[in-house]
Amino acid sequence: MAEWVRTLHDVIDATKNGWPIRYVPDDEEIVPDIEPMAGWSIERDAIARHHPRLRRIAWAFDPGGERHAFGVLHWDDGTDLAVLDQQASSGADVTDALERTLACEIHRPTCLECLGTWTVAAVLSGTPVNPVPNPRKHRYSTECPGCHQQRWVMHTEVLADG
Repeated sequence: MAEWVRTLHDVIDATKNGWPIRYVPDDEEIVPDIEPMAGWSIERDAIARHHPRLRRIAWAFDPGGERHAFGVLHWDDGTDLAVLDQQASSGADVTDALERTLACEIHRPTCLECLGTWTVAAVLSGTPVNPVPNPRKHRYSTECPGCHQQRWVMHTEVLADG
């Protein structure tokens, strides 16, 4: 994989749905190299870092693994992510825990009905890391948190109000 990130220590190479990702434990700092990751910003990183149900990742969006996009993994099953970070950092196989997630991006959409704006963990559907999200395996919503219309962005949770 390309060296897209420098951290205080090493990030962890892993897979999600058989696709290569780089898992970033909560205590690691992301410092983008000259070629920034698609979708990464200081603000998005700050929202995701230290969140009790999110861990930051970079996933390769080209078959050669040269270009990466910033994303997050979202757990809704109560997984203790501090323990998972320790296991991953020690080299344990955490594939099962990663497969229980939905890959998301930090996004700030506006509802076309009520014009409200919220920061959400928006599901990355139709990508190699989430080919088809399964609502029986992971909860998500398409409801606007403001007006409750049902045709809004598919998301796992609202992270911040307007």
